Amino acid sequence: MNKSPTPNPSAPLQKIADTARITGLSQYYLRQGVKAGTIPYVRSGRVVYINVPALLELLNGQTALPGFPTG
Repeated sequence: MNKSPTPNPSAPLQKIADTARITGLSQYYLRQGVKAGTIPYVRSGRVVYINVPALLELLNGQTALPGFPTG
């Protein structure tokens, strides 16, 4: 059986499904954030990689998104 390798949770860029497992956020929420441009990501072909450390900073309120009010 051909199985994909286990993702490394310490890697900064993760696929959406792996980010959902690491953060506890739903894949739907992550995809909507990517679509809206509110979640930091990189696209390689058709695959979306989310910058997990930047996402966690954003969720913890340490980084503000341009155009969004803080506080």
